[in-house]
Amino acid sequence: MQLTNEQIKNYVNRFSLMEFYSQSDCPTGNNIRYQFFRIYKRSTILELFKKSLKIIGKKDVSVLDIGCGDSSDMNYVVCQLTDTWRNWEIVRNISFHGIDADPQSVSFSTERFKSLGLTAEFKLGDITAPLSYTDKSFDIVICSEVVEHLHEPGILFNEINRVLRVGGCLILTTNNKPSVFTSLKSLLSNKKHSNEEDSRAFDLPGWNVKTLGHINLKPTHYWEKLFKSAGFSILSYGPYKTVQRTGSNSLFGVTVYFLLNCLVSRLPARIGRYFSDTTVLVAQKKTD
Repeated sequence: MQLTNEQIKNYVNRFSLMEFYSQSDCPTGNNIRYQFFRIYKRSTILELFKKSLKIIGKKDVSVLDIGCGDSSDMNYVVCQLTDTWRNWEIVRNISFHGIDADPQSVSFSTERFKSLGLTAEFKLGDITAPLSYTDKSFDIVICSEVVEHLHEPGILFNEINRVLRVGGCLILTTNNKPSVFTSLKSLLSNKKHSNEEDSRAFDLPGWNVKTLGHINLKPTHYWEKLFKSAGFSILSYGPYKTVQRTGSNSLFGVTVYFLLNCLVSRLPARIGRYFSDTTVLVAQKKTD
């Protein structure tokens, strides 16, 4: 399926987050649970993005979203930051960049940010190869729900370190398996939830790219070690939540997961990371 220019224009709407993902011709459009996870993920990225801006402490900021897809994550950040004219002025000083393997997503993202009048560039690229950016090009790099699809994520982290400026921040979200919550979920639902990696390659319906499954499901401490070996310092963990991926339809199950989610979200981040099914980290490049 090839999106027409008219479809792209219709989708480019600063306030059409749910509308876009409810379209029948959109990938995962009918997967309600996935939609809610995407909303949670974006709110998490927004919080970490604000934190990163404060850490960097400069006016002109350059941002790279690796595996940007249709740029919905960055679009959400823009929408939420522009609630006042002062914040809109801040956003106008941000240069947005994204890289993805799907030409359709790149085309859509380009049109979306063009319609917003923001400085942006989206590229086709292979994130398993050297990134097509010069050294020290960015202040913030977003890598959300990407590394679990890579055989060698350490190579990507080294590339991120190369393209980040000293003092720049890396925002990471990925699966956290096995976790305490995954085990609890198995017991409560009476279902076996496999922690084995999924090496299948599959098509995203309607999109011109094959995507590997979750071939690198690791706990949080695994990613911590990779970060440190690539020259990053961990600045913060969380926020953590769990309810987005439960998938239970039973009233009792949902109630239990809701309570667990409330508990995990209130735990200190260094403890909550062992219970959450999502790893959420902000790291900083300290030196060259």
